[in-house]
Amino acid sequence: MPIYNPPPAAAAGAAVASGSYTGDSTVNRAIAHGLGATPKLVIITYCYGTYYFMIWARVANIKYQVGASGGQKAVTIMDAINFYVGNATSYIYSANLGTYVYDWLAIG
Repeated sequence: MPIYNPPPAAAAGAAVASGSYTGDSTVNRAIAHGLGATPKLVIITYCYGTYYFMIWARVANIKYQVGASGGQKAVTIMDAINFYVGNATSYIYSANLGTYVYDWLAIG
């Protein structure tokens, strides 16, 4: 038996929400997450490729991993209602390229 058994996520006060959206190539597009509090982390994937994105609480950028390449693009900082995607320098690397379908998971 383990010495420390952490409580299940729900008992510990964690909240999780998920959804999808279609990119529209706009800057700082708001995506409602429905948690009622600022997420600690949002993970985004592109449905048909090897594109992965992460947004951390209190950080005004989106981190991307595309194949062997990675980096970050500035976006509006998350809040209790929305997370934000889309940077005019590269919509593909900021999770908002027009017609691409993205899946997301927000963890509070």
